Amino acid sequence: MISHDSVVIAHGQRNWIQHVADASMVRRLLKRVRDIDLVATLLGLRTLAVAAHLDAWPEAPIMSGYAQPKDKGSWSHRELTILGQMWHAGELTKTIAKTLRRSRSSVSAKRRAFGLPCRQQCSKAMVVAHLNEVREAALVLGNDTVLSWAQASTLSAVERRGRTWYLRNTISQATLTAMEKSNKVHWNDAARIEVAHRYFARQAHRMIAAEFLVSPHAVRSHASFEECSPEGTRTRTRYYVMADALSYIAEHKLVRRKCTAMDNAHFWTERRSGRRISKRFKATAAARGSADAYALAA
Repeated sequence: MISHDSVVIAHGQRNWIQHVADASMVRRLLKRVRDIDLVATLLGLRTLAVAAHLDAWPEAPIMSGYAQPKDKGSWSHRELTILGQMWHAGELTKTIAKTLRRSRSSVSAKRRAFGLPCRQQCSKAMVVAHLNEVREAALVLGNDTVLSWAQASTLSAVERRGRTWYLRNTISQATLTAMEKSNKVHWNDAARIEVAHRYFARQAHRMIAAEFLVSPHAVRSHASFEECSPEGTRTRTRYYVMADALSYIAEHKLVRRKCTAMDNAHFWTERRSGRRISKRFKATAAARGSADAYALAA
């Protein structure tokens, strides 16, 4: 089904419009995997949207969580999460297959079996018409309406001023809001935590930026403000799996603390550490102290 939440995927000279899931697709997959978060990831929806479908379904099955079949070669929860993430990020089947170390036919078969939204190949004229329609519809909505990623992505930075939109490829309700009189974005606490989790899960900065509709520099800046681990030589991925982030946090015994010396500032540190002041504040205080000393000397 093509709607205003349908995104355009372009690879070379070929273009597709990705369909969105309808109620029957949601129910069919809920019945199969019994996991709200996994269904949200596979269908490119938010958890609350899937939960709403579940609440409106009188004969809904009990959500017991995804149980991986014991058959050889069966797909794990992690593999299905990556499949959903990459499919809704517009990745080609061959790229997904290479990432999962499976055959292209296996990926295609699983996509069809699980009912992931299909892609409709379109002419350039059809793509332009679709994008214009989505953009015009988004422009007439009031600033109090939260835009989908597909809607917000059709707007220019100036047109997004004062607007709020959902992040792409996330099951959370995290949003970003552009400032009224500039192209800068206001980062709420949920978005900061999402950046940190994606950073811990080793998602590539350019992928995070694309899914947040911000610049890679903004992603690096906020990761630095939050004192996430340095990038180092770790391989970055094209997808985001929350379980990877939670595993990293647990392994390194990290905790997010509020800076006692700076308003609205938090930082990640080892749980056993007694530090309560962020490096950001210390650097700011040091810079301010140097400036004051310079002024007095002058």
